[in-house]
Amino acid sequence: MRHPIRERELTRLILDYLRWVPDSSWKKIRGSMGMKNVLDIIGCWEGKYVELEVKTERGRLTPGQKARLEEIRRAGGIAEVVRSLEDVVRLIPNPRAEVRLCTREEGRKNRIFQVS
Repeated sequence: MRHPIRERELTRLILDYLRWVPDSSWKKIRGSMGMKNVLDIIGCWEGKYVELEVKTERGRLTPGQKARLEEIRRAGGIAEVVRSLEDVVRLIPNPRAEVRLCTREEGRKNRIFQVS
């Protein structure tokens, strides 16, 4: 039986991938850091401000999160809801990494991608 991934696990996998993306810097937000509706991951990639909201397949955005996504987009930044590592790879490709999806058990033992 396949177990759905938890948001915390998905966030960890995404951050593990993002730290290998060239020309970028990323931070997991814990709490709001004094700012209302800040999304889960903030960063800078190729000179663009980025915020990502990590949700599972069933996860829903709050009205404040929806407003934050639009606010960042209007300001010229990148703001997206990501529900899988594949979503992040499509949005922020890393030409030096080969992404290989694996089972949950393999993911605990090995990286989910290789950096060439």
